[in-house]
Amino acid sequence: LAWVQHVLWHLRPGGEAAVLMPTAAADRRPGRRIRADLLRTGSLRAVLELPSGAASGSTAAPHLWLLRRPAEGDPPPTHVLMVDATGDRAEAVVAETVRCLRGGGDLSTGRSVPLIDLLDDTVDLTPSRHLRGSADIRAESAEALARFRDRLAAVNSLVEGLTPPAEPT
Repeated sequence: LAWVQHVLWHLRPGGEAAVLMPTAAADRRPGRRIRADLLRTGSLRAVLELPSGAASGSTAAPHLWLLRRPAEGDPPPTHVLMVDATGDRAEAVVAETVRCLRGGGDLSTGRSVPLIDLLDDTVDLTPSRHLRGSADIRAESAEALARFRDRLAAVNSLVEGLTPPAEPT
């Protein structure tokens, strides 16, 4: 995150930059204060999740952070864009996101996340964690609970077969 701060320092007020970041920078504990400051100042405008292998020399899925050094008199930020650019049209999604940030259109592959939802104890900026709808999360949780119950029932039946019956005293 020191690199992000360095880039911002070199921008003129109102200047923009895009920085390719490892996914770990979005949620590692040591960087949460810096991430929170980037959000509060309005310096971090969008986080795009890119396809695996988008960064040369790595098979990991990087993030693209779109930054803007706030100019004097800029209104305080209220939202940050979280974007899924992992599909076949990653370049088009990046271009669409930049147009949206500059006030020239809507965003079809992401959503605008309120800062209040991001400024918690972890300050997690991983787009995929903010793009899934609550209905999807509830469905996944219900499925996971059902799988856990099935595994627990199987373990219980296995243990019953291994444990000798108690003898009356």
